[in-house]
Amino acid sequence: MRVLSRYDARHLRDAGALDDITSFAAKLCEAPVALVTLLDDDEQYFVGRTGTDLEGTPRDVALCGHVAATGTFLEVPDLTGDDRFACNPLVTGELALRYYAGMPMITADDEVIGTLCILDFAPHVRLSDLQREGLAVLARAAMARLRTRESTREQDEAAARSRVAIEDSERRFRTLADTMPQMVWSTLPDGYHDYYNARWYDFTGTPAGSTDGEGWNDVFHPDDQARAWDIWRHSLATGEP
Repeated sequence: MRVLSRYDARHLRDAGALDDITSFAAKLCEAPVALVTLLDDDEQYFVGRTGTDLEGTPRDVALCGHVAATGTFLEVPDLTGDDRFACNPLVTGELALRYYAGMPMITADDEVIGTLCILDFAPHVRLSDLQREGLAVLARAAMARLRTRESTREQDEAAARSRVAIEDSERRFRTLADTMPQMVWSTLPDGYHDYYNARWYDFTGTPAGSTDGEGWNDVFHPDDQARAWDIWRHSLATGEP
């Protein structure tokens, strides 16, 4: 599952994020089926597909495994006439494939993780140079989208880990602050009071939350509120205690 999870394959497949590439590839090569496949340890997963509802095949019967082994383009006009594929269940079974062309999708560290492939249920003439070049361009486009998804997923996971760490740190802080004998409070850079510990409420007798924001000024005697507020704003502006 390493490759599938790395690129969040199921999300991409369900979103149809690569189906436009397979649709164009099928039209370009005049074939009924086109796939973007990812090869994992035990399975071949169709992350983009046109002309079939299949989600994948076992890795051990995957025609694309031969492309992964060599890292080069492979085309077989008639699978029944090739000893490597003639007895493959995808050829002899109900699917009855007859033609295959696969262009490798290669990572930046030269790992073949899958293919952009063309399939037909009848023998097929060999692709022209233009069709083959187009297939290579589309395979690179598919690989670029996979890299984008990988980067987005990593950023999302990093952000999630950061949120968890912040929340855990906040819980630890509040647990510590609420057990201290001193009053503890915190304020945002704009002067908004966002936290008071339990000792503050015990000492002042004010209801929880009533001194948040600018509410702290209400605890002063009315004659002193304006002066307290002026001193607080001066402290914010200058950094003086």
